[in-house]
Amino acid sequence: PMVVIAGICGISTGKLFLGGIIPGILCGLAQMIVSYFLAKKEGVPKEPGHFTIGPVLHGLWESWPALLMPIIIVGTITMGIVSPTEAGVIAVVYGLFAGGIIYRELKWEDIKFAFAETVRTSGRIFIVIGAAKLYTVMLTTAGFDKWVAKTMLGFSTNPTVIVTMFMESIATLTLFMPILYPIALGVGINPIVLSVLITVVIGIGLVTPPVGMCIYVACDLMDTTVGEVFPTLVPFIAATFVCIALMVAFPQLILLPTYLMA
Repeated sequence: PMVVIAGICGISTGKLFLGGIIPGILCGLAQMIVSYFLAKKEGVPKEPGHFTIGPVLHGLWESWPALLMPIIIVGTITMGIVSPTEAGVIAVVYGLFAGGIIYRELKWEDIKFAFAETVRTSGRIFIVIGAAKLYTVMLTTAGFDKWVAKTMLGFSTNPTVIVTMFMESIATLTLFMPILYPIALGVGINPIVLSVLITVVIGIGLVTPPVGMCIYVACDLMDTTVGEVFPTLVPFIAATFVCIALMVAFPQLILLPTYLMA
């Protein structure tokens, strides 16, 4: 979503990635807290022994080649060395190298299986995207985008983000970002703040029916149903809304890394 937003609005992809650092950590901590209390409620047994720093350091040493991948992706984009698409290619090549040469765990059979699963899963996803795109074209043809802009400005000039669970994320960005972006600039909202907030909100949309692609893919891979999984997601979604509220109240959480690394 950040790459799409950057392309639509002409914003630096690197700055958007930087703006997402603290919100990402914040959301991760929120999910960990929810997981802790759910584990206690469900009586999940603790691992034996006590926490020591030794296994952590050992794990970091063993996993440093894998941990290097996000640094390569974000670092090269932020420094302007490559485009996001080129960074994706580099990540794939590096992943093949790390899995096959460094860890020696990635076999040719695994690569063939990964390609086959990617085609099968992507096919389902593109059906959803295609239907959502058709829905977006219908709304645009009907003048829905102009009505939304007029309505938002008619109510207030305060920052407002409209979120729908009935549109695919890319389709939502394609329809709403050209509307929200000039409105945000007009009322003095920082475009980085707006973009990061929308990215987090879209993350919620990706796990909520009826067009939550991530929940459909996960349920397909785990051979379960959306009806069984979705109720368990509610506490995690609520925790994410708390994080969004903090980001709205304190936009410095988003902007601080962009200032420090400018």
